[in-house]
Amino acid sequence: KRRVLKKLNVIIRAAERDSLRFPQLVISRLERVYNQKTWYQIEDTNLRYSIMSKICNLLISAYDRTNQSDKARSVRNILIIEEYLKNNY
Repeated sequence: KRRVLKKLNVIIRAAERDSLRFPQLVISRLERVYNQKTWYQIEDTNLRYSIMSKICNLLISAYDRTNQSDKARSVRNILIIEEYLKNNY
């Protein structure tokens, strides 16, 4: 599990570096991690939410910047659901 967290942090840092100039690269870095919901492997609830939130927000921004508003909206919806679950369960 610790390995998953380490790998996710590396991917997120790379995506953060690319986020201003290369939104398509951010998408290619994060889409698989997002689709597989890899953050569910992190046991600590707050840490899991933090990682998921970073991934989602980076993707939303990259989708918006590449005119993929449907995908951005879909990720926003997941973020809203996850926030609700975190706060109510």
